[in-house]
Amino acid sequence: MKIDSIENIRISENNVLIKLPDTYRMMLNNEIDIRGISIITKFEPSYYAPRYGTVVVVPNRLRFGVGGMSWKTDMEVRVGDTVWFNYLVCLMALGRLLNPVYRSDETRYYTCGEDIYVLLPYESLIVAKRENQIICLNSYVIGKQVTKKVSDVLKVNDEKTGWVELLHVGNPVCEYLTETVEIEDVEVGDTVLINKRLAEKLENGMTNHFSKDDALFFQRRQIYGKI
Repeated sequence: MKIDSIENIRISENNVLIKLPDTYRMMLNNEIDIRGISIITKFEPSYYAPRYGTVVVVPNRLRFGVGGMSWKTDMEVRVGDTVWFNYLVCLMALGRLLNPVYRSDETRYYTCGEDIYVLLPYESLIVAKRENQIICLNSYVIGKQVTKKVSDVLKVNDEKTGWVELLHVGNPVCEYLTETVEIEDVEVGDTVLINKRLAEKLENGMTNHFSKDDALFFQRRQIYGKI
């Protein structure tokens, strides 16, 4: 949807309006071949999908409960923050912009001049940067994989589990909608045991903006234990 200005735009609770980097504006203007990228992303969308952007509008509140967020947390982002988010949620928000045959009529992206904005659920945000401050959101933690085999310490399957050293840790969520066990006493420098299949790369490894090294993200509730 085209808009003339974002100054007076109002967004619904539990959503955040984010401006995407110029790379995606270039795709819109056909400075990059959208069709070629669309074909490739069917095979590996994570390499070409938007991963981060700049917060331009925040909601008046976050509503927890049935029909709202599945966990209760404080609003921790501000206008101007750079945030990293779930790329699959962003691809769905872009919809017909990247795929003309996308069938949903729901509008979750806007164009204003040459800029592209997406409306994303607050739950999809992973981590924010504010000047030199890094803020993990929604009980996510950021870490790097440790090469030590889990079987060296515990009798478990190394194919499914792995050690991760925590690089950035934020606040745990206040409450979950469904009963959930979440480890709270973790801090930067801890080495934690996780299911490797639940840890995802924060960036695609081609053009990293958060860290020069591959960073992994996962929620506290996905931690089995620590050493």
